[in-house]
Amino acid sequence: MDIVLLRTFIQVARARHFGRAAESLCVTQSTVSARIKLLESTLGVTLFERRRNDIQPTPAGHRLLRHAENIVRSWAVARQELRQDVDHRAELAIGCQPELWPVCLRDWAGGLRRSRPDLALQVEIMPPEQLIQRIAADRLDLIALLDPPTNTELELEQVIKMPLTLVADRPGISVEQALGDGYLLVDWGSSFRIAHAKHFPRATATSTPVPQGLVAFDLIRLGGGAAYLPRRMVERAIESEELFPVEGAPVIDKVGFVAYRSGALDTALSEALSGLREVSS
Repeated sequence: MDIVLLRTFIQVARARHFGRAAESLCVTQSTVSARIKLLESTLGVTLFERRRNDIQPTPAGHRLLRHAENIVRSWAVARQELRQDVDHRAELAIGCQPELWPVCLRDWAGGLRRSRPDLALQVEIMPPEQLIQRIAADRLDLIALLDPPTNTELELEQVIKMPLTLVADRPGISVEQALGDGYLLVDWGSSFRIAHAKHFPRATATSTPVPQGLVAFDLIRLGGGAAYLPRRMVERAIESEELFPVEGAPVIDKVGFVAYRSGALDTALSEALSGLREVSS
């Protein structure tokens, strides 16, 4: 039995909607429908009563749901136990959004490699949609995201703390000046956008949107300007007076999330989570 089909079935059974299940799995609705039809054909039963905007499991679907959840959990545990190389090295595959790697994941991964030389650590950096797809397919053990995923199969922890400070390339300027020409509006996720709009409702009219903090950091140093950036990213530039905090600007507290599959919390993953909590505190 294809584990991907069972994961898709679980999502549809929980969401009671093919579209919402497709969003959680980051695939198209037609893909979800095709997977369910293939599963029904394989088992020889109808799993859902299909009505418009009302997808209900049949009695067979309800019975399969209990077994499917157990199979998926057991598969995750078995994969963790068996995923060892010939030297019996434990393996851990993590993924994160590009914005989070230079801020906290880089130091955490370096510390993890030093403390666990026996651990084969794999790191992938990619957009959140791809991260969710890869962890749903059991290709990643842990992902770090700016915004919480909607996938209900994943365990979620609000671990990463990332206070954002308004910095500029020159000292002594006001908040209004910093938010004027040359201001780079970094996309730090939905909660940041809400907080930023609350503090500065008119700032987006003249600002330049930038997808990543590291890009904004380089652009300010190369051509001037201002942006909200994590203190950890800019503290050395502030110490060397290459960048300057803008006095009077509010600090916007941003948190990040880590997610992992339910039932997949083995020793290596537990140690990695503990280390990430320490680095982010």
